[in-house]
Amino acid sequence: MKPHLWLALRVGLAFPHSSKTLVINSPFSENLVASCRDTLRAYEPSLTEQGVLWTKEKLCARLRNPRFLYGLHATSRLLLISSPRIRRGVPYTLLCGFFPRNGLRPSHRDVREVTRAACQQWGRPLFVYPGVHNAIPKLPGWKLPHWLRPSTMLVQLRDFQPEKHALKFDRYQPLDFDFA
Repeated sequence: MKPHLWLALRVGLAFPHSSKTLVINSPFSENLVASCRDTLRAYEPSLTEQGVLWTKEKLCARLRNPRFLYGLHATSRLLLISSPRIRRGVPYTLLCGFFPRNGLRPSHRDVREVTRAACQQWGRPLFVYPGVHNAIPKLPGWKLPHWLRPSTMLVQLRDFQPEKHALKFDRYQPLDFDFA
């Protein structure tokens, strides 16, 4: 295994704020699976993006994880999947994954709106986002320096074919690994 990518660990506070720009803002449940499939299709990642390819079916299967609760929050340009978590007795909202709508570039306001909606839904203003996403203009929160991080959040890869071009992730988020 070779070190490949140090994930940025971002933290911040987002206080409740009503927004009329949200088109989705609800906890994920088995009752929503049929309607979610249609909605999630519009937010599937582009085939040109380097990252885990999340189809609507794979995403619904991932969100059915009985171990965690998930929420869906979306504006017309950006979907966020969130989850309430507790670490060392501190409750926080995990921002599991941002998904821009196909062909649209989300704004900083979209990012702020879905982040606030997630924190409001779970009643936890502290949020954490460990990941990278090049299609998001400004990720929420502040990047923690390495010395302050509770974990290295290091992505390791096996390089069986070093002669081929190196893999570079445009997007790697908690939904892509076991953290979410």
